[in-house]
Amino acid sequence: DARVEYTEISEGLYGPDGMCDAFGGTKNENIYPVMFPPIICHRTDPPVMINNTPAIVRFVGDSLGYAAANIGDAARCDQMVTNCADFVAEGRGSFHPVDMKGSYDSQKEKADEVSKVWSQKRLPIWLGHFEKCLARTSHGGPGPIVGDKVTYADFSLFQALDAAKAQFNGDHYEQAWDKAEVPKCKAYHAFIAARPNLVKYFASDKCKPWAGDSMM
Repeated sequence: DARVEYTEISEGLYGPDGMCDAFGGTKNENIYPVMFPPIICHRTDPPVMINNTPAIVRFVGDSLGYAAANIGDAARCDQMVTNCADFVAEGRGSFHPVDMKGSYDSQKEKADEVSKVWSQKRLPIWLGHFEKCLARTSHGGPGPIVGDKVTYADFSLFQALDAAKAQFNGDHYEQAWDKAEVPKCKAYHAFIAARPNLVKYFASDKCKPWAGDSMM
């Protein structure tokens, strides 16, 4: 959205020669320890290196002009970002009901069963929460989730809704997204998706397709 160039890599993350402590990494002792992807490295002097999506979203937002207007709005933004992370994590867990660290394919039969139940019982609760939050905005229509300008919270909420739409709108899930009675969520999703630079990003090679088996 801010048209900032970046490089995406996956090398040097896993195993004992990688940088992630979750996988037994021992390298890059001079950089602040990170647990697992996603990770961002901002090559300042000294570099800023952090993992965990909410922390990354807050750092990037504050750095690129998407900060909240005041401390109260920042708290609400952080609430939205962490709730969105919880939403995706909970939904993703339904695709790994036997072994959270195992692949979807290794537990597909059970995963398909549990994720469908999740889409019927838990997805409406989460979407209902987001719908209530959007109803409390000051502008009364599709617009920023906190305050009167787009903040880092907007990108988290959009990503969460986009994940739900992509994952739970097929025949197996009986078009759960289309059937959900959340008009504000759907209008908001369209509002953010129409931002000009995001339209260009979605059409580019940098925009990866959803996996279709994990909300990721």
